[in-house]
Amino acid sequence: MGGSLLHALDEIAASDCCIVELSSYQLEALPDPAALGARIERIEAVCITNVLADHLERHATPESYAAAKRKILELADEDSLAFLPADDRRMKDWPTRAHRVPFADRPVEGGLFQDEGAFHFAGDVLGYTRDLRLPGRFQRINALCALGMAHAVGADAAALRTALGQVRGLPHRMENLGVFRGRRVIDNAVSTTPDSTFAVLREVADGTCLLVGGRRKQLPLDELAHLAHVKGVSVVAFGEARHELASEFAARGSETIVAAELEEALARAFELTTEGGCILFSPACSSFDTYPNFRARAEAFQNALPPRDP
Repeated sequence: MGGSLLHALDEIAASDCCIVELSSYQLEALPDPAALGARIERIEAVCITNVLADHLERHATPESYAAAKRKILELADEDSLAFLPADDRRMKDWPTRAHRVPFADRPVEGGLFQDEGAFHFAGDVLGYTRDLRLPGRFQRINALCALGMAHAVGADAAALRTALGQVRGLPHRMENLGVFRGRRVIDNAVSTTPDSTFAVLREVADGTCLLVGGRRKQLPLDELAHLAHVKGVSVVAFGEARHELASEFAARGSETIVAAELEEALARAFELTTEGGCILFSPACSSFDTYPNFRARAEAFQNALPPRDP
């Protein structure tokens, strides 16, 4: 995770199982299946978790972005499984030779699904939601897909049920950093789109203070701004897009202020909240106005925090 397999090609044997995440950039560059030929005959399963608006600075339109993601289905053949969101109607028309497996957070006939506190697939219970330690409803769908694909490549259902309780979250993904000056601070620095911030904002307490900012990707902000208003969220906008972001959140009725830099934004967030409150760092924009990547921005955020409360 977090690196490339290219340097390990000489160490990978035919009997090894590799789990690989492919970006839309990588998928876009894949040659036609005929050119790949027999080199892809061992693909057991593919999965598309979602197709939301992102990377339009490269793909130009949502349709082109979707087309790039769709290319993963070209890697699959008649012996493969393709896990696809049951509620995304677009994907029902996407061609693939693989056996389609719909997934959802509700019962789906012949599919992978969550129901009554359990993850189900092919007549087996792969795990229980009570054992999942990752916060957020969106993480249950992620866990569902991971369990289904693991089962597809041969993992035993009982082993999966045991393993699920051992999974821990990664840094900067709805990471609870602790309490600082009486405020709970959550680091969701991995978010560089409004959709990803929306998913996390749904999970936090009403009245939270949200820090957003950076370089905007020109993605729609309507749903996020509306949710912020409904939940009584105050907003501190920072970085290159601060004035544009602040204008849109304020237009929906949220208390909004601007700060030029991230460190100033954090200081203002402490001023806007009281003890017992929550500060959510989930930028919804890229980091490239100031930082080389989201991790560098996350490090700057954490370095700017005061000492943790005892």
